[in-house]
Amino acid sequence: MIHMTLDLKPEAKQRPRFNRTTGRAYTAEKTRKFENAVKALAKEHISEPLNGAVSLSIVFVAPRLKAEPKSQTERKYKTSRPDLSNMIKSLEDGLQGALFHDDAQVVKLSAEKVYAGLGESPHIEITASVIPVLFSADESEQSRQSRQSVQSSADERARSREEKRIRREANRKEHRVKQRLRDEKLSRDRGVQKLKVARLGLNQQRDEEEARLARYRAIRDKH
Repeated sequence: MIHMTLDLKPEAKQRPRFNRTTGRAYTAEKTRKFENAVKALAKEHISEPLNGAVSLSIVFVAPRLKAEPKSQTERKYKTSRPDLSNMIKSLEDGLQGALFHDDAQVVKLSAEKVYAGLGESPHIEITASVIPVLFSADESEQSRQSRQSVQSSADERARSREEKRIRREANRKEHRVKQRLRDEKLSRDRGVQKLKVARLGLNQQRDEEEARLARYRAIRDKH
């Protein structure tokens, strides 16, 4: 069994970039530097990559939140981005050629992401071991249950993301409806105001016309 601690801030695998001239995909600079650092540090702990089926256990320790009170000394799970799967992919690609020859050798995997406890720096804890290729039916059932648990967690995250998306869309629609109602009310208010001004103008013209008629009649009656 191999246990190593990499003094690196965990990073997620970024999407490939594309060269507009050649059309070829390439690894993002930030991801490439992280994977190279992982490989270099891992080689300090192991001289030759493991052969055969590999069991891998990972703990990603992210920087402690600045707003976290000092009374909270323990680690706590990180439920915000980046996704755990993208963090695993970035680490596995960095360990390839150092801890194992190919990440396809990893047949058993457990991982978690947490915020650092009080006094801890960001780092990655890795435990790896070579395991037999053959296993009993009981072990197979355990693996199946483990996969179901992982899938259930993934499904729950997917449902949560979908619910958030639906809520955001509903909020946007509600905002648009309220904005339209405000615009319509403002338009009506402006129309009413214009009508009042027009009526005042007509009344003033009528009063002036009646005053002229009254003066005319007074002059006519005098003569």
